[in-house]
Amino acid sequence: MDRSLKYYKVLEKELRKKNGQKKKENFSLLQERAKLMEYAKRCFQYNMYSHGVEVLIQASVLGESEASFLVGTCYEKGIGVEKDLERAYDYYKVAAESDDPRALEILGTAYLSGHPYQKDEQRGIELYEKAALSGNKRCQKYLADLFQEGKLVQKDVRIAKYFLNLYQKK
Repeated sequence: MDRSLKYYKVLEKELRKKNGQKKKENFSLLQERAKLMEYAKRCFQYNMYSHGVEVLIQASVLGESEASFLVGTCYEKGIGVEKDLERAYDYYKVAAESDDPRALEILGTAYLSGHPYQKDEQRGIELYEKAALSGNKRCQKYLADLFQEGKLVQKDVRIAKYFLNLYQKK
């Protein structure tokens, strides 16, 4: 997996463009998703966890990546639902498809560690790269260190510096 600095700059630009296009979605759909998210938040505030998860699932079905991530978290931790790691990771995958940086990190970590998936360091690094370019600070720092030290990837000080610069931006 030999990547150049240009590759990362192009990918970062594509992700920004993709995220900008998401903002142009159907306004009524955005309103519906926002209402569901607000209602789910209230459910959790009033300890109505199982109902809150149901509402989050509705928002997830409508394409709300934040809801998909939160449902995954609920299944992972057993909040409002029975603990189920397989379902948790299914929801993390849905969130990752929308480039949710937290879900990308969780899946990347799963592939790097080999739990709950078969260990696949290349896939894990790819997910970390996407998370880093989507703004995930931990992944930016981790990749900067990997490229600096040449662990799991070919050592490349320029790419290490690129990820370190992303990490240091506000």
